[in-house]
Amino acid sequence: MPLCRRNPRIVAVWVVRVIAIVATLSTLPIGATPARAATDTGDDLISEGMELRRKGDDAAALKRFREAYELTRSPRALAQMGLAEQALGSWSAADQALRAALESASDPWIGKHRVVLEQALATINRHLGMLEIAGSPEGAEIWVDGEKAGVLPAKIRVTTGTVVVEVRRRGFVSVRRTTSVGGGELTRERFNLQRSAAATSSEAVAPGAAATDAAARSGSGAAIAVPDSVQAGSAQEPDTPGVEAAAAPASDGASWRPPAIWTMGGAAAAAIAFGTAEVFVSRGKAGSFNGMVNCNSSLPDRGGQRCADLYDDGQRARTLALVGFGVGAALAATSLVLFLTTPDPLDRRALACAPHAGADVGLSCALVF
Repeated sequence: MPLCRRNPRIVAVWVVRVIAIVATLSTLPIGATPARAATDTGDDLISEGMELRRKGDDAAALKRFREAYELTRSPRALAQMGLAEQALGSWSAADQALRAALESASDPWIGKHRVVLEQALATINRHLGMLEIAGSPEGAEIWVDGEKAGVLPAKIRVTTGTVVVEVRRRGFVSVRRTTSVGGGELTRERFNLQRSAAATSSEAVAPGAAATDAAARSGSGAAIAVPDSVQAGSAQEPDTPGVEAAAAPASDGASWRPPAIWTMGGAAAAAIAFGTAEVFVSRGKAGSFNGMVNCNSSLPDRGGQRCADLYDDGQRARTLALVGFGVGAALAATSLVLFLTTPDPLDRRALACAPHAGADVGLSCALVF
């Protein structure tokens, strides 16, 4: 006899443990980043970043400036982020950071270095152009160089040179186009998507289904023809005299349980796997959100369209993860209950009786295990 039959509590305990361990993965909030030592301050981090820039390590310096900005939300840290992004050639990110920093007109550090920051911004603008995208249908997603940049219609600041623009929407044929954007110039592109063949065919109604539906709505009461072979053979009696048709075996009332147990167990595993995958998607979106300049969950627009999209995608993935874990837990619990309450098919008893002859004629019965 299997161990789980002798001690079903073991099965229950392990199922609960697995569900609890997997469910804890969904508790990470959007925007969480590893914390540095409590003794670090924004000024210390900025000083470390400045020293790294003097050594030529702009990538490491940018990381320090980001940590300082997460800690203080100061315009000075944001401006240093923009200058580091400029040194790395991330023109769009540098533009966003410096523009946001220069909006803090009352900040003393910004006021003192405004001329230098504006000169840096002018240099950055020579590497950026404006791309205006219009067309149909409205709301279609715009992707620039593989990254989502907005929805139709939109004006997007992009790095000068050749960029690949793709517009897509469910039910429509995506269109991809390469275009050139000049520094400080406005480039216009128009995309008109056409419905895909699959979407068009799905809108057509099958003639047979339409006729059946029309007959049902009209209430004509027309009968559906039945083949003669079916009518003739539907109630035939056995041809051999004295031989009765074998009766179908009666169900013992529990034959449906094993398939149900396996089906629910498999569905529970699939739901938990789906929830786990969505947790990693949520964490990935959170990491991208935290790495973007100006992304801030406390702002009304999260810091811009791109930041809002990342934030919303992360929240959606987290919600789907919770749903997956909840459905998986419910299915696992139901499967476990059915498993523990299913009677053992080997544990059957029957009363057998047979006549006997001899000195004493009678009927003998015995309980068979």
